[in-house]
Amino acid sequence: MNKQTIVFYISSHGFGHVTRCIAIIEELLRDSEIFINIVTGGRQIKFAMAYLSQYNVRIQYTCLNTDIGLVNFEGTIRVNTKKLEYLLKDFLDNLPCVVKEEVDRIKDYNIKLIISDISIIGPEVSHLIGVKCIAITNFLWTIQYEGLKVNKSIIEAFNKSYSKIHKVINYKLSLLSNHEDDGRFEAGFISRKFDESKIKEIKKELGKILLITVGKSANIGEIGVKNFDGTVVTTQGVDVIYSGKILKLPLMTLDTHNYIAASDIVITKAGWGTIAESILSRKPMVLIEREDVIEDTHNINQLKKNKLAISITENDMKVIDYKELEQRIELDIELKNCTKYKNETEILADYILNV
Repeated sequence: MNKQTIVFYISSHGFGHVTRCIAIIEELLRDSEIFINIVTGGRQIKFAMAYLSQYNVRIQYTCLNTDIGLVNFEGTIRVNTKKLEYLLKDFLDNLPCVVKEEVDRIKDYNIKLIISDISIIGPEVSHLIGVKCIAITNFLWTIQYEGLKVNKSIIEAFNKSYSKIHKVINYKLSLLSNHEDDGRFEAGFISRKFDESKIKEIKKELGKILLITVGKSANIGEIGVKNFDGTVVTTQGVDVIYSGKILKLPLMTLDTHNYIAASDIVITKAGWGTIAESILSRKPMVLIEREDVIEDTHNINQLKKNKLAISITENDMKVIDYKELEQRIELDIELKNCTKYKNETEILADYILNV
């Protein structure tokens, strides 16, 4: 295969990793000489194929369970550490075989670069075929697992794989920013492009919008909403009790970022992708606390410090008082602070092409 290919090993945990990689891939494909191989889970591939359909002649898709991520107790967003450890051990046991199969699959490709977000398969493959691996992320799984007190042997195995990464590109809010400086490139916030006409259409159809999401890798119990007279928009995994209009977005909704931009308030798990899309579309965020997840806690603390968000507990989600949230937002959020942040996807893609 003579075409110059960039291989993306993307986390198969949820959809936040794949959506932010899609934003980068769209920009990379402005270079007509570049081809992309996306390696991730089945649900994520289905989403990427639909979203990037106009480019599919230049994209190859490879279905692979690229990592475990986090595992929650059923009906909550709390992490089930015991089950997580079991699945991680199984994943690591199978890793040598998976890596060998990947090496055999791509060894004859003309690979320009391997990018990982943030699967350990990427650096392992790059090490064996002698191609540079770049991690683009706001955390490493090892940092998350250390905070959860996962078995040290698992963390050591992940660290060994991560040590084979050649360069790290840090997103804004990165947990890596406080670690030893090794020449990391500091990126800002990125997101897929917003469609202003679609945003206006959503606002016209739905009116005032309260958007509630816990991501596509989690589920949460029933949520009551009171003192609100608009449309409650939810993603999968959220069930709302509300006397007004409710719109549950299908799992394969391609443009959740446009619904975020059309919303008046966004209540969300504190994942990086939704935060970036909310900030770049200047939306007030209400972030759901998960004390056992270090990424969420870090993001919440930083955003509250900069008056970009407020937070609530999972228990607070049982009944959401919209008027009370409005009052808290008026006191504690300054949306003008969002104006300092621009969508840096194009800058990041140009940097990657010149690595």
